[in-house]
Amino acid sequence: MGLYIRRWTPLATVLVVALGISACGDDDGGDSGPQTFEDDAYPFTFEYPSDFEVTEDVNFSVEAGGNLEDNRAVALDEENMLILSRTTLNVTIDESNLELAKDEMDQLFQQIDPESGQGEEGEYAGFLALDYQVSVDTPEDGESRIVSLFDGDQQYTINCQSAPEHREEIEQACQQALDTLSRT
Repeated sequence: MGLYIRRWTPLATVLVVALGISACGDDDGGDSGPQTFEDDAYPFTFEYPSDFEVTEDVNFSVEAGGNLEDNRAVALDEENMLILSRTTLNVTIDESNLELAKDEMDQLFQQIDPESGQGEEGEYAGFLALDYQVSVDTPEDGESRIVSLFDGDQQYTINCQSAPEHREEIEQACQQALDTLSRT
């Protein structure tokens, strides 16, 4: 069983820390209501606050696991954002093997943050999900709520990264995104 689990590490790609963003585009059109994230690379939509901006220009200081095929950020500023990523896995994740993926990701996050707890299994908009809370070094005293959504051999990660001064805003934006997540 140990050899089987080791094969999962390069598969379970997780985004840990984004150093920052640049060239944010203003897509709120002056509207103060919630905006909707829609992108062909992601099979879902969600709402986010109008003072956040969507960008494709995301720089990473740490990645764990396999290769990212796509990434975006819905950002408040250069340190506080919801980071989205997509990767194709070598296996299909479903209810029969979600626990194995969870065990592997638990180990991965323990290496990044030994204080992090085990992930919680769940479901958002019909996607199987694993939800983690992780402390990170960048930004200083940073925290990330990392939610991995599984759709067959596709893994979509939403990393809600915050520095202390904007933690509450990011937590609210993250919850808004998850509460309004809708499969397309």
